[in-house]
Amino acid sequence: MRKILYFTFLILMLGLHLGAQPKIEKSEIFEEPLSEGWTKLLLLKNGNTFYFHYGGKKGIQVIVFNKNKKMAGTNNIVSNNWKAKRKLLIKICGAYEINGEPVIFLQYFGDVTPVLYRLRINPSTGALIKEEVVGLRPKKFFMRQANDIGFDQNIYVEKDPESDNYAVIYFNGKEREVGDRIKVMHFDGNHKLLNQADYDSPDANIKFLNLIGAVVDGSKRVYIVTYGAQKEKGSKAHVFIAMLTHGDSTFLNKTLDFTEDFMKTNSDIVYDRKNNRLVMLTNTLAETKSSSTTYVSFLSYIDPENLSLKGVNILSNEKVNEYAHKELNTKLDYTGLPQKLVLNRDNSITVLQEEMTFKEVYSEKSGATLGQYTYMGNIGITEVGTDGVEKNGYVMMKKQFYVGKLNSMYMAGRDKGLWSNDIFSRRSANDDQFMSYEYINTDKGSYVLFNDNPKNDKKGNDQIKRKLAENTDYMNTICYFIKDGGAKRSYLFGEPKGKKYTIACDIEASDYDKKTNIYTTIVSEQHGRKYDSHIAWIHFE
Repeated sequence: MRKILYFTFLILMLGLHLGAQPKIEKSEIFEEPLSEGWTKLLLLKNGNTFYFHYGGKKGIQVIVFNKNKKMAGTNNIVSNNWKAKRKLLIKICGAYEINGEPVIFLQYFGDVTPVLYRLRINPSTGALIKEEVVGLRPKKFFMRQANDIGFDQNIYVEKDPESDNYAVIYFNGKEREVGDRIKVMHFDGNHKLLNQADYDSPDANIKFLNLIGAVVDGSKRVYIVTYGAQKEKGSKAHVFIAMLTHGDSTFLNKTLDFTEDFMKTNSDIVYDRKNNRLVMLTNTLAETKSSSTTYVSFLSYIDPENLSLKGVNILSNEKVNEYAHKELNTKLDYTGLPQKLVLNRDNSITVLQEEMTFKEVYSEKSGATLGQYTYMGNIGITEVGTDGVEKNGYVMMKKQFYVGKLNSMYMAGRDKGLWSNDIFSRRSANDDQFMSYEYINTDKGSYVLFNDNPKNDKKGNDQIKRKLAENTDYMNTICYFIKDGGAKRSYLFGEPKGKKYTIACDIEASDYDKKTNIYTTIVSEQHGRKYDSHIAWIHFE
């Protein structure tokens, strides 16, 4: 009897150490629209959950789930100002809760001058409260320029995670005139314009300018990060950080000197209020050879008052590689690209990485691009202490396929509701929104979620032998609980019940509430020949 009690106690303690199985609630079955298009969930402070889907002529479909996880209302949002059926001319720039209301920022390219609309939605019924024009792109913006600089990269909406204040940033990197390059508009939670100003780089020789990051500090100020070069391929380039303070009409600009000659640079930036510093992750192209491409990543710590550089650390991936070699027995070092910077509850930093390989298919006759594809490989997680030292690293084996091209740092925009309208992504024929992974940090540890092919249970750590996860017919959601250098693998929704039973979650559409530790996602279940869709609410400890 004592032995039984001892082992029972041991198992309970082990379970507590490795993380308890999260509590899961599901909605009633609902008919989910085709996967093509944009889908997003929002957890509101009033307890309601909003489901949004835009896929074409029906406009933006809305389903409201109340506090009891029951359907409480449905609506379709359409407009005479933007034509819902013209999908290639519509871009969702963000979806946030602002002042208690769901707000969607929609950009429409129907005219020569693209327009940004703000759609305010009733938090109880899902009905449209008001549609407002926020602003226009500069007069000289043309569709051909949109194709040159990236169709999804001309208006950004950045919200302060600690308040309802936000910024709208208009960007045209190839414009030569100062007033038409970057314009920043700063709004409060009542959508009142607090400040606006035009931005140009502090270096007059910069001909090519790219907006690579932004942070909103309440109603006080807006920070933007830009990458500029004299030539398109990165000659004499720098990363710049600028601050627009409420009441000022011009930016305070600083050049990050160590970034001289950076090439193809992306970034993600957060405001660490507890330690009063900006933390920025930059990823830059270091070297390109015929067989490989090398990137270098830095963590920079910046004073939010005067923009002086407090310190810079190279992201060495020492702990990630140590974990891969020791725990997974891999011979090669980890080669993932940074995707997002996470500020944890204890103000430590986590860098999320993912291995990515791109492929393009061309027409032999015309030379035109017929398709773009991304192979999404192993996950890399680096935990960085408040002192900038890499504390722990983890690697999770993963092998996924995405129709379209994803850039480094795409995860940072995904969580804000940003939708990249990729003309090469046949989303109705493939399950792109189920790819990549999710990272959730709680007081008791962290969780990593991703969808995997169930056949990989028996493949071990051999990446070559692993089966590709590319559609929900052959995917189940995996959950890793990570803490203090250890990682435990399990199925998020329990062990699969036979070969014809799969259950996967929509990573792209999901939302997470840090205060309640509730993660909501769309679940696709297969029972033999039957397919069901639910909204799932997952409570992590």
